Amino acid sequence: MNSSWPMSCHDTFHTSQSPISTANNPGTEKWRFKTLIDAGTVESGAVIDNNGIIYFGSMGGDHYLYALYPNGTLQWNYNVPGVIWSTPAIANDGTIYVGDWDGYLSALNQNGSLKWQIRRSGEFHSSPAIGDDGTIYLGHSSGNLYAINPDGSEKWCYDAGDKATSDPAIGEDGTIYIGSGDYYMYAIYPNGTLRWRYPTGGYIKGHPSISQDGTIYVSSFDGYLYALHPDGTLIWKVSTGTEVAAASAAISTDGTLYVGTEVLRAFYPNGTLKWSLDVGGDIYGTSPALSADGTIYVSAGVCIVAVNPDGTIKWKKLISNVAVLSSPCIDENSSIYVGSSWRNHDGTLTWGYLHAFGDAPLSVDAGGPYSGYALEPISFMCTTFGGALPYTFHWDFGDGNESNVEHPTHIYSRPGEYITTLTLIDGEGNSSSDIANVTVGTSSPTIRIQSPENALYFFNYKLFPLKRPVIIGKITIKAEAKQEDVGIREVIFFINTFPQFTDTEEPYEWTWTNKGFGIYDLAVGAYSNDNRWVWVGLDVCKFF
Repeated sequence: MNSSWPMSCHDTFHTSQSPISTANNPGTEKWRFKTLIDAGTVESGAVIDNNGIIYFGSMGGDHYLYALYPNGTLQWNYNVPGVIWSTPAIANDGTIYVGDWDGYLSALNQNGSLKWQIRRSGEFHSSPAIGDDGTIYLGHSSGNLYAINPDGSEKWCYDAGDKATSDPAIGEDGTIYIGSGDYYMYAIYPNGTLRWRYPTGGYIKGHPSISQDGTIYVSSFDGYLYALHPDGTLIWKVSTGTEVAAASAAISTDGTLYVGTEVLRAFYPNGTLKWSLDVGGDIYGTSPALSADGTIYVSAGVCIVAVNPDGTIKWKKLISNVAVLSSPCIDENSSIYVGSSWRNHDGTLTWGYLHAFGDAPLSVDAGGPYSGYALEPISFMCTTFGGALPYTFHWDFGDGNESNVEHPTHIYSRPGEYITTLTLIDGEGNSSSDIANVTVGTSSPTIRIQSPENALYFFNYKLFPLKRPVIIGKITIKAEAKQEDVGIREVIFFINTFPQFTDTEEPYEWTWTNKGFGIYDLAVGAYSNDNRWVWVGLDVCKFF
């Protein structure tokens, strides 16, 4: 399709090279779209059709192919059978093709209706590539490279040995190039027969890239980038530092190659190193995107990073608390799109986003609603969109206190309902405000054991200090429990997790008269009148 970014790595050569300049892209976030189902993360790259509609897939609990308008609102979503890790591809007639991990290849119309769907036992990890005649090529976990006609019928199938998860590239003469888990790089004629294969020293999960002179570049898990003649003979190979997983070399107009591993490296066309840059995180499984002005966009660690052609950082944005495993792309309006994944506090992956970076009006989201308890910290998190850097933040917490920190923490002294106001001012003096509701409950109860202390006790008499309580005979356990707003309902005394006595009035005491010999777990817990629980414990030695 004649659009700004119709397939993985932009084109069938996999150059990742956009004809659009992003020189005026300020690197501010225009919008972000959240996946519709929790546990739906975005590792798929996005593609863009000739109307500017953005398509991407999701994985985890969410199996949707999404179509978004350029302003970030949902046009439609289609639920495919399996999770989508790969990048969709758009044909000249507008058909969108996407493979999933249940082994389905789905063809959808631009209105989101299903055109056809086929299945091959196993998984489609590979992103489709579309030939000039409309043939769809993609690899399969079985090791097969499939050629599928536009009507969904199988044209041919070639056995590439093992796990063809690499995205196929298509040369000027129609030759299809794909890497395999059997360590070979394959070149297949358009009729499905072998042209040649080249052995590397590792699993080829990365995507081949083809330069204008026909040189094929492919990365391998052996830690090398290979340059091959169109006849399959080696030109050179160069170390990439570490393995390059599921990624390809991006090729600029001057022939410079950009490859990401633990750093971003730039190589001259002859394989010598031009520069390397630590972008602050591993570049794993993603390919850079190149704009016409030479800016390199790369997913690194938990960030999207814009790099100048000289190897310096232009800007860097945090967009994940897990890892950014989606390759960026560029639209006709110079906007950058990239997916992300966010992990919940309990360690589960709960949602994914597609982010858009570019020039847009200033706006801010104060987050919320927030909730917490009096005398305990509440964390506030905002999201900014558009405008011009740098930003100035001003939070009014609604209780007479303020903060100029982007993501502040605040402690409310009293329970109640509050309205927090955030005002954002950009570098050009534009402002945007948003409010968030805050519900503050009563503070947690507190409790401490007053007696026994770390000392020797003889029938309730404290004799002298020790490193732990040692008790001979009976002892009165004393505790102090407080909750300033609603008070304490009851205090419970435990020995070795078994409740012994419940006291509902101060002073909270219990006399331990049972005979014993050894070390015991003494614990005291308290319920406040709003049913909040707190406890404290210590080990004691008791004799008789």
